Amino acid sequence: MAKRFLVVAAQKEELDGLFFDKKNVKKVSDFFVLEEEDIIIYGMIGGIGKAAMAYRLGSFLQNFQIDEIINIGVAGSISNEIKPLDTLVATKCAY
Repeated sequence: MAKRFLVVAAQKEELDGLFFDKKNVKKVSDFFVLEEEDIIIYGMIGGIGKAAMAYRLGSFLQNFQIDEIINIGVAGSISNEIKPLDTLVATKCAY
């Protein structure tokens, strides 16, 4: 059975790098599906803010069985040192 990943981002532009120009990507409703040999990667735009993301994520998970969820994007960072494809590990957060 294929392992299923859900990649979530607040905005479409944050998902474009993962799904752009892939031949086997399908757009289904308001999310993307990329199927490879032994994995399935779903891409979901969650919207800006915790409430928007929570609502959309809850709706998605009611309909799909997911093994792992990966949140991508800038995570609200204002650092000039963050570059595309960098990994950000939050050591301090604020609301």
